[in-house]
Amino acid sequence: MDGDSPRYEHPHLISFKRRLDEKDHINITIRDVHTLELANYEMDAHKEELLLKSKLDEKSYDLLRKVIFDRVNLVSLEEIEAFRGIAEEIMGDIDIDDSPFLALAMSLNCPIWSNDGHFKRQNVVNAFSTKELLSLLETK
Repeated sequence: MDGDSPRYEHPHLISFKRRLDEKDHINITIRDVHTLELANYEMDAHKEELLLKSKLDEKSYDLLRKVIFDRVNLVSLEEIEAFRGIAEEIMGDIDIDDSPFLALAMSLNCPIWSNDGHFKRQNVVNAFSTKELLSLLETK
């Protein structure tokens, strides 16, 4: 890819719901994962790059994509509209392009799951990297 091509680092499966049980254990299930509908379009736009990086053949990639999107709750931009302005204000000096994902987390009142460290520069919702999330799950 040339230097002007957009980079696709992860599928933006970035927010999840967290519930504490009676013993204060965190319960997380795949049904609790939410992302914006635009993740579908991003995956389509970056399919060749994702195939290359994942080393999957097209049939396996398509199956994995179907499994992921069958289990992830997709949210439209219209559903987060009430939070877009404040999210843009917060993310303006951080990464304005990721403001819809902050708006999503705010609308669901749940943390963000992303390896993009800049989400930690805002203080409205918690943000966890995959490593941090796995650590939380291991302490269950």
